[in-house]
Parts: sequence; structure tokens; C-alpha cells
Amino acid sequence: MRHRKKITWNAGQKPEIAKRPRLPPYVSEPEIIDENLKQAWNNSFIGQICVANTHLICYSNPSYYTSNGFPYPLLNSVDSNDLFINTTEIHVPINHPVIYLGRTYVDCVGTKSKIIKRPYISIFFGGGKYLIPDPNALKPIFE
Repeated sequence: MRHRKKITWNAGQKPEIAKRPRLPPYVSEPEIIDENLKQAWNNSFIGQICVANTHLICYSNPSYYTSNGFPYPLLNSVDSNDLFINTTEIHVPINHPVIYLGRTYVDCVGTKSKIIKRPYISIFFGGGKYLIPDPNALKPIFE
């Protein structure tokens, strides 16, 4: 039998713990309800103008999203009754144009700690790049 070397750690020394970046939880993409909207998304292209179907707002500091695993801040849709505008929030009103930049895949944590890539719609608005979790919130414009 071959003799194995034994590793002895010095007092106070411990092996380094591998740190994984914090990832957002996996939430499936909502289904597109309107048939015309579904057809518009199937024919969409990068650089296309889209308009907001609902109010979109980025809550809290955008750096919160990037520190929690998102490459860019999220713009979530809100009901107009729940809308309160703060000067520190990023706000996209209804029918405001934005530029579609394609899909960005974000690593998310699923069940049993599996890592799942989820596509988010990426847009350019107000000098920054943002992610849209719900495709029903935007409508691509065709001429």
C-alpha cells in the first residue's frame, strides 16, 4: 500500500472558503397574453423602438440590483394607482419610447441550488441599460 502525505494546518490557518456571488432567485418569465404582442416580440430586432405599456419604475438605488447578481438594474411595472414618484427613482411613463437591446441572460438560483440562466429584456433609457422582467410591459413599434 502506498503511503499518503498528511497535511497538517498550522494554528490559525484554515483553507480558503470559496465564495460564490449572490444570485437572484429564479422566477419564470411571464407568458405574453395578447396575441398581437406575441407576434410583435417574435418579429422584434435589436435597436428597435418600444413603448411602455405600463408605468415602469426602478425602486431603491440601482446599485442594489448589481450587488445582488443582476448585471443591470431592473425596471418593474407598477399599477398607476400605486405610483408614487420619488426623485431618486428611475421612472418610465406609459407610451414613453425606449430602445430594445436584445436579451440578457442572468444566472439565477433555482430549486436545490441549481443555477438557471433566465433571459431578461434589455432596454436603453435615460443614458443607462435596464432589464425588464415582464415582456407584457413593453410593445415593439413597427412602421
